[in-house]
Amino acid sequence: MADEIIVCAAAFFLSRGKDVVAAKEFVMGVSLDLRWMSVKDAERLSSVLVDKGVLKRSGDLLKPSGDLSSVDVPAAYRPSAALLESLHAEPAPAEADDILGDLVGAAVSAGANKGKFIAECNRTRKRLGINMETAALVHLRDLGVDVGVFVDRVRNSVTSSL
Repeated sequence: MADEIIVCAAAFFLSRGKDVVAAKEFVMGVSLDLRWMSVKDAERLSSVLVDKGVLKRSGDLLKPSGDLSSVDVPAAYRPSAALLESLHAEPAPAEADDILGDLVGAAVSAGANKGKFIAECNRTRKRLGINMETAALVHLRDLGVDVGVFVDRVRNSVTSSL
């Protein structure tokens, strides 16, 4: 399992073409861009990678602890079911506020298709260079949902990652 965790990290960083990413970029990249796992599992994966010393955290930035370019990553890599199951054995990050899950839930309650909503938010995130929570807040507002209950949580999420 330890080897696959290293391959997973290498596959992500190779797909990005960078050596340093923001923690939120890692989570969103693994969950929404690559569609490897849920946002919660991606948060757990980043915690596990830091705990096991595969990645180093410096403030809100994540970077590999060693050289991942020499890791043999299979074409079209996807994490195995065993790796995904092992993430559920790890405790969830205590400080993680699942604001994104709540925003998606509010969109679904308002009648939006979950997949389309997430895809629209992801396009907006990339186009405007904002985080996923902010993009979701904008799209919720466009759906006619009262976003006042989410504003403070999104603000806290954004400012805590600065």
